[in-house]
Amino acid sequence: MSTPGRTRLRSTQPARPFPCFQRELSTDLTSLDDHEDRAAVAIEMVISDAGEMHSSDTYRALVRNHAKLGLQQRGAWLEGKGPMPDAKKFLPKSLFS
Repeated sequence: MSTPGRTRLRSTQPARPFPCFQRELSTDLTSLDDHEDRAAVAIEMVISDAGEMHSSDTYRALVRNHAKLGLQQRGAWLEGKGPMPDAKKFLPKSLFS
């Protein structure tokens, strides 16, 4: 087998990175940059103690990211292997006054 063919058989990574979305989407419109408003859809659901959905509604919303928590920090907490990230230090002080 030729060298390029052998490489293709073993390769699991593309030769170069490629974006999943158009640049405008991945770097601007949908990015969660700190302290930037972004359009979002909020879904409100009322669920009974038995797990049945009684009602739901959908709203347009603006969201603002106040901090990006690292994957390792969140992952350890979600897996029960680390403390809950101190989100309070990332939120506006006005929420606690």
